[in-house]
Amino acid sequence: MQNHMPWNKRSLEGGIGAFTLVEMLLVLVLLATLTGTMAVSLGGRQDRHAIRVCAKDLATAIRFCAAQARLKGQSHRVAFYEGASAYRVEAADAVQGDDFVPVYGQAGRKRTLVKGVEVTAISTEDRELDVDDLTDVLTFRPKGNNFHGKIELRNRKDEAITIEVLPTTAQVHID
Repeated sequence: MQNHMPWNKRSLEGGIGAFTLVEMLLVLVLLATLTGTMAVSLGGRQDRHAIRVCAKDLATAIRFCAAQARLKGQSHRVAFYEGASAYRVEAADAVQGDDFVPVYGQAGRKRTLVKGVEVTAISTEDRELDVDDLTDVLTFRPKGNNFHGKIELRNRKDEAITIEVLPTTAQVHID
């Protein structure tokens, strides 16, 4: 019967087998390389996820405005602030008529787009609108004459998502 061959010098001397410093460093280098690779690959997903979340949130605000205008018989709008990097839902003031005030609750809270995501274009059927001057653009009225058109969001990697608001029904689609 043949004896089992020891794998290192310490085993020959009767000591406990252990990893050498070179082996430990090699494992650490491999782990660091794998971690770095995962961090880079997940970074691109975060940008895509951020723009999708912003588009869904803005689309929800638009749907809310359209529904509230029909249900309450009062004009509602999505008002943009700070160069279209923030927005909130507002309702026509019952006393002043033409003035708009933030709606009560979460919808009336100012929402800021995620860093790196911006509104780059808003267009209707007949014209392209200036993104820096968006006061009454996304207004929904109880009896029609609502905003209809497209809103484009872009991220740092120049990936775009378009939110389309259909005329008459004010249905909102994200492309």
